[in-house]
Amino acid sequence: MNPALPPSAVPLTDPDATLYRAIAKGYVTNGVVGFEAFMPRTAEGNLLSTDQARLSTATQTAARRGRQVHGVHELSIADIEAIATGHGFPVPVYDDHDATDPMLEAHASIDMSASPTKVRRQALAASLLLASQLAHP
Repeated sequence: MNPALPPSAVPLTDPDATLYRAIAKGYVTNGVVGFEAFMPRTAEGNLLSTDQARLSTATQTAARRGRQVHGVHELSIADIEAIATGHGFPVPVYDDHDATDPMLEAHASIDMSASPTKVRRQALAASLLLASQLAHP
């Protein structure tokens, strides 16, 4: 397991589970969302922050992230698993929410740390963006 995850994190494996990704305005140019919106930070263990639809609505996810949110995209665990298979490395998703922290009360992490290179993570991020759907304007 990625050492950047909290010890309480557990894998999310339900293929029907939906995740929300808040898209910051800085990732949008002329109304088009860039792949960087799905690119994790190396300093954060290559974990991509999302919220779980079973614990949050898209509107709540947008509100939790503040005024800098352009919109909220959704994708399923099945989407992520299919994309990971196509890219040739595992991309597990972990439930690492913390009910005592308002910013993390619905949190889940997409672990992209198994990607062998930054270029491969960029390709994965672009695939995640293409598979996602707008859930909240």
